[in-house]
Amino acid sequence: MSSEDVEEVRQQLVSYKDGRRPPLDTLRLFLRTSREARIKNPEDVANYGSVTLQHYKKQLAEEELWLLHEQVGVALLECGALQQALPLIKAVLMKFPGSIRARRLQGMYYQAVGKPGQAQALYEEILKDQEHDDTIPKQLVALHREAGQLAEAISVLVTYLQHYSNDREAWEELADCYLEAGMYRQAACALEEVLSMGVLAPLSLIKYADVLTSIGGAPQLRTARAYYAKALQVSGGRSVRALYGLVAVANHLPDKDAAGSGS
Repeated sequence: MSSEDVEEVRQQLVSYKDGRRPPLDTLRLFLRTSREARIKNPEDVANYGSVTLQHYKKQLAEEELWLLHEQVGVALLECGALQQALPLIKAVLMKFPGSIRARRLQGMYYQAVGKPGQAQALYEEILKDQEHDDTIPKQLVALHREAGQLAEAISVLVTYLQHYSNDREAWEELADCYLEAGMYRQAACALEEVLSMGVLAPLSLIKYADVLTSIGGAPQLRTARAYYAKALQVSGGRSVRALYGLVAVANHLPDKDAAGSGS
C-alpha cells in the first residue's frame, strides 16, 4: 500500500457530503490502507474511525474492532483530542490488561498529557519484554527529542535501525537528529541510506546537498552540485531551493569547477 492508495480511498470518502454516511466497506478500506501504508493522517483516521466505531461497531469482527480502538485512539491523541481518546484507551486496557498493546497506548496517553517520566518508564518496560518492538523506540525518540536529549534519541534510533534498516522515516529522523547536534557527516551518511532506497523526492535530494555544502570542501561541493541539479530536474525546473543551491555552490567552488557547472 502507498500514500496514493490511501488518498484514492480518502477521495471516495470526501464525496459523501450533506450528512450522507460513507459505507462500511469504504471506511474499512481507508483505515486498513492507512495502517498498512503507515501514513500520518491522524485527523482523517480520527474522523472516519470514529464514524466506523459509532455506527458500524456491531458489524466488525473482534480482531478488527480492537485494531480500530487502537488506531483511532492513537489518532485522537495525535490530534490532541485527549477526552475522546480516553474511553478507547480504557477499553483496550480492560480488554487486554498488561498486554504490550495496552501499555503502549497508556504510555502514549501519559506522553500526551505531559507525563514524560511515566511514559518513558512504560516504554522501557515494554522493550525489556519485547526487545525488537518496532513502535516503542519511535515513541522514546519523540520523548527524548522533546526533552532536548539528542544523544539519547540518536542512540535509540541507531539501535532500532540495526534491526529495521529499511525504515526510511527512521533514517530521515536520525539525519534530523544529527543535524540538530551539528554532526553533519553522520547526517550525510543517514541521508545516503534514504537515497539508496530510491527516494528521489526533490526535498530529500536538496537536504543531502545542503548537508554536503555545510561540510564544505571541493569534493563535497561538486557532489552537492550534482544533487541540486538532480533535484531541479526531478522538480521539472520548479525548485527555487535547488536553483539557489546551484548558485551558492558555484560561488564557493574554484573558478574552473564553477565554470564547468554552467556547461
